[in-house]
Amino acid sequence: METLVKKITYAEFRELDFPDDDRHIYELLDGEPVQRNTPTLQHQRIARNVFRKLDQFVLEKNLGEVFFAPITLLVDDYNAPQPDLAFISNKTANATDEFVVVKAPDLVVEILSPSTMSDDRYRKRKLYERFGVKEYWLIDPQNQSVEVMELANGQFDLFSFAAGKGKVASKILDGFTLDLTDVFLS
Repeated sequence: METLVKKITYAEFRELDFPDDDRHIYELLDGEPVQRNTPTLQHQRIARNVFRKLDQFVLEKNLGEVFFAPITLLVDDYNAPQPDLAFISNKTANATDEFVVVKAPDLVVEILSPSTMSDDRYRKRKLYERFGVKEYWLIDPQNQSVEVMELANGQFDLFSFAAGKGKVASKILDGFTLDLTDVFLS
């Protein structure tokens, strides 16, 4: 017999009391608090490398802001994922409040790990589509690949891909390309 678990809202999730020495990251997905391990150093290096390139481009062109985890996207009352990186353009005015992003970021980046791969590829992808994120990047450290997907007709379609070496391009950040050697360097 299947046990039914009560879904909680984001307001209830914010009221949960986690120990101060807890080194986990928590997201709310489908009304369920999901515990994640803290990222590996490889994951952090990749996030740093991508952030540096993306933030430099955005700053030079005065396009908006790039945020890095932990940053909460409030998709709805039962979903508050935390992507690794998020870009919010100047055109997406009033996208944030004090704690969360309340409008869809223009671009979201997730770095895959064995424990998050399924959620990032499927569960979060569907959430980001529904939320209206215009561009979704999946970075796979194991295969040293980057997938760039654009939102078209309510679904993400592959726009740019590279593995091993090469470059990926952004659709929404005109002129922005990312060389994989810059992503996966130590």
